[in-house]
Amino acid sequence: GIESYQEDEQRRNVVATLASGETLSGCVLLACDGIHSRCRAVLHGGYDSSQDWETNVQTGNVKDPLHFCNAMVYWGKTSSPKGSDLDIAYSKIIQKAEGSNNDDDSRAWFTFAVPTTKAPACLFVIPSHNNTMLNWDITIRSTASRKRSGATDGKDLTRRGGGPLTETEKKKLFDFASHGKDSESVVRGIKNNPFLKKLIEVTPAQDITEAGLFDRQNLDLPYSSETKLVALLGDAAHPQTPFEGQGVNMAIADAYVYATNIAVTLQTKTKSLRDAIADCDTDRRRKQAKKVIRTARVSCDFFGSQNLVVSSLLRLYVRFAPNKEFINQAVRADKSNRDYLKHLDENHCSVKEQEALRQKA
Repeated sequence: GIESYQEDEQRRNVVATLASGETLSGCVLLACDGIHSRCRAVLHGGYDSSQDWETNVQTGNVKDPLHFCNAMVYWGKTSSPKGSDLDIAYSKIIQKAEGSNNDDDSRAWFTFAVPTTKAPACLFVIPSHNNTMLNWDITIRSTASRKRSGATDGKDLTRRGGGPLTETEKKKLFDFASHGKDSESVVRGIKNNPFLKKLIEVTPAQDITEAGLFDRQNLDLPYSSETKLVALLGDAAHPQTPFEGQGVNMAIADAYVYATNIAVTLQTKTKSLRDAIADCDTDRRRKQAKKVIRTARVSCDFFGSQNLVVSSLLRLYVRFAPNKEFINQAVRADKSNRDYLKHLDENHCSVKEQEALRQKA
């Protein structure tokens, strides 16, 4: 991965230094390195490659701190071969997709379970790989970022700074026989869920990641450097909780808009790369991203609530709302990306011009 970078405004290039010591130079650096972005740490967090890890973490916590969203998450990917005990258990809880006459079609729909006053776990499951893989997560509210896994040290960026469980930690955290307010079990209060028990049973501990849900405390920082040689994309720019379903969508929109503006610049020579980056890092994009992040915070609180009234209303909504309602919610949440792409179409590169660029690629 990247260790640091240096901008040379006179030469209009940026040199990235990798952890291996190798250096790479280019006309622009697009940082897509996640919520714990090293490039963001250099840009906003005061990162100094000559300092040790702990010193840089302390500096970053002052200059560009993360914001804990009062939730811990445990996620995994579990193989579920057709006909297996897990597959059979999952088949018993999924509901047939509205209007579908094909049982397999219903497997593409996600499964969602909300907390109760006694059970804090919020469960999300969605199948993939032709319905032979279950992607799942369990989220619980937490007033502090309590790391129960010894491997959750923030250094494994492929796990959003989280870490895998050990078998001992898995046994303690997913103890279906431990209940009550003093229990440390993530699944406390859940006493009759054969599917969830089987899911945890067949998932190896090392395939379960524990991580806190974070975004950024300061939501007004720019997504590019003053020289416009470096730009932040995706979670490096606007990390958020997953409850609005916008993290990947916004990252893809970022990548497309930046790539298109840069391609136009390199092919037409009608503007500089500096202008191209500035055209992507707009006030409107940052303002809308800020709104999405704040909405995701509220959704995280709402879906993790054990309040009797809130959880009761949420259970009724999840149970009786038609499938199309969840699709409509996702479409409404995606408005910031539609506006971002519309701005590109109307101001920098028309749809027809974008198609021409793809033909040349």
